[in-house]
Amino acid sequence: MGPSENQYEEMRAHRIAANAERLRSLGILQTHHCNHSTTRRGSLQAPPLKKTKASQPPNCAPRRSSSRLQTPRSAAVQTAAAATQPAAPVRRPRLAFTEMELGTGPEIEAPFTLRSIGVTVWDLGCIHRAAWADRYWSSPGCLYHHAYPVGYRASKTVFGREYEMSIGRGEAGPVFKIRALSGPGQEFEGPTPTQPWTAVCLAHRTGQRISGPQYFGFSDALTQRAIAGLYDARELAAALKEGTARPEELCGEERAVREFVGLPGVGRGVATSLALTEALGGRRHTCLRSLRAWARQEGTGHAQQLEDWLRTSSELPGSTLRWPAWQLRIVPGLMRDIAGAHRS
Repeated sequence: MGPSENQYEEMRAHRIAANAERLRSLGILQTHHCNHSTTRRGSLQAPPLKKTKASQPPNCAPRRSSSRLQTPRSAAVQTAAAATQPAAPVRRPRLAFTEMELGTGPEIEAPFTLRSIGVTVWDLGCIHRAAWADRYWSSPGCLYHHAYPVGYRASKTVFGREYEMSIGRGEAGPVFKIRALSGPGQEFEGPTPTQPWTAVCLAHRTGQRISGPQYFGFSDALTQRAIAGLYDARELAAALKEGTARPEELCGEERAVREFVGLPGVGRGVATSLALTEALGGRRHTCLRSLRAWARQEGTGHAQQLEDWLRTSSELPGSTLRWPAWQLRIVPGLMRDIAGAHRS
């Protein structure tokens, strides 16, 4: 190392020491809290690098539980242990109204435009108070808890086209419809606000995901205040307490759904299909006893007809038919429960 290099190193060390002294005088750098160490030449040594995953010992346990790293036995043990623990309440990101915000104030009438999302609401519709009334309320994942009024109509321009949105009355719940007012005049519908908007995105091949409640206008507080003007006292209380205004009496199909969901592996979608179908004997079975009696008639082939319907019927949700456990485990279990020993 030449004389010029030694002089440079000395000047550099002097400047570092002077800067450190200024920091100490300002109280920013305390000697006993300093994480740096001084080298033989007076320079500051950088703190050690943070350990990466590659530098960790190979035998260290993972910091989070992964189902891919678990053996079947360890997963089963954890599942059994979790079953003995009380379930923690699920907190959903939902906004709640107070009675003063929803129940008072001037009545809002359609049409009006939501500046937040560019949706124009043309008709508020009316609250559905007949059969399946509990299904005409928003799901737990929505921003606000509210009813879906039948006859609600709104419009929005997206992807360069104007679309009209509406809510109709279906056989066992609301039907959300979207119709293009320009272009080919495409129509889409589904049981949730998001499903038809997803079909619109797929038709345009945008790869975009759209929130159905937001594009229908239900994520705006102004729409919620307008819908609140349609509530009676019981429905207003349900909106404030995140409940549903159920009718005092249920129809036969609704009672059947409540009974069918008690069967192992049967969800609300399958239970609704079982309650509404007329393919099993040419009539609807409004209770489990009626379905069992029909399936267990000897020499009729009803049991085989029921099994074929459970495995292939287009009335069932497509996701259920594609579920491997449905075909391999749940359908055989249902046949034992419903048809018993009378399978043909």
